[in-house]
Amino acid sequence: MIKIVFLSSNLTKIAHFEYLLREQPILLMPPPNYGKPYDEPRIEDRDTLLKQSIQSANLRLAKTLSGNDEGRQPAFFTDTESEAENTNENTSLLARFVSRHQHKIFFIEDTSIAIEALSTEREFPGVDVKYWMRETSFSDLDNRLKTLGNNRKVIVRSDIVLYLPPNLRSAPDETYRIFVGKSEGTIVDTEVPFETNKLYPWLDNKTFNKWFVPKGAKKPISQLSLNSSLKYDFRNLALQQLIEFLKEKDLLETKHLYDKPLQGELFPRRNYIICGATCAGKTVLATALARLHAYRHIEASDFMRCALYTRHGYASTMKIQDFARETLKKVSRFGKIPQHLSPSLPDETDDLRRCRVRG
Repeated sequence: MIKIVFLSSNLTKIAHFEYLLREQPILLMPPPNYGKPYDEPRIEDRDTLLKQSIQSANLRLAKTLSGNDEGRQPAFFTDTESEAENTNENTSLLARFVSRHQHKIFFIEDTSIAIEALSTEREFPGVDVKYWMRETSFSDLDNRLKTLGNNRKVIVRSDIVLYLPPNLRSAPDETYRIFVGKSEGTIVDTEVPFETNKLYPWLDNKTFNKWFVPKGAKKPISQLSLNSSLKYDFRNLALQQLIEFLKEKDLLETKHLYDKPLQGELFPRRNYIICGATCAGKTVLATALARLHAYRHIEASDFMRCALYTRHGYASTMKIQDFARETLKKVSRFGKIPQHLSPSLPDETDDLRRCRVRG
């Protein structure tokens, strides 16, 4: 399984890509804990924005990974990194140096919007969409579109920028590759209030998704079922291209399907789910199984809390009870929970042998 770092400070985006990669032999690694993963300039030119963003991301990641290794970056990484990044010549020099020594695969993603009626001179709002959304109400946008003839066509675009280590490059200066996903549609005629999907928070009521009706759909993408939304998911369209690229480079393992053996195991493995009221002895029993029989203890409420924070952030006001209730409504049986847990367990316990879930 290949490990890829997704550099983003947006927890909802991270949860989105984790879901999209759930069935791929790719382990999506969270960004290192060093604050903002990269500087994204506020400029209109997409190519320049993506180039400067991936350079900034690479510089910060390389500096963090290098630690105090003076031998690998003698005079390039200094205590005044901001000065170097403010000088085009120094930044270019740093980028060239790092690109020769950085071997970790990572990617960034940028979403942009092109409203046809407003894109006379350039794509509007284009890559500036997150700032534009903060300043624009639906009534303002609706009135403006009606004034211009009510052309409500729009294209939502996702650009995934994948950093290429030296061994993946076709040419020495090919330090990154861009994968583009586009979804066409229209802007909704009437804004209808709704709640953000508790389990899949990228289907939300805050971003442009709340107004975007994909071509062939009858509702905004945020109000569609998860399976229906995936057909129009612009990030998924770009991500599938990235996956194909990794396959061409022989970086992804081929999944092998094994027939179920005719003969059963001599000593069948058993997992246990321990349920009970508060103070019924669940923890005592779980501790005894762990100490005496080498079982792995999985606390269901800890899993739910981790999933809640991953999808909605630590500052979320959502109650853990409400999130757990919505989560369990989406799965057909409790056995689905260990399937979500298995990627975080050591390799020898990927099949959840000798495991008990308490909660």
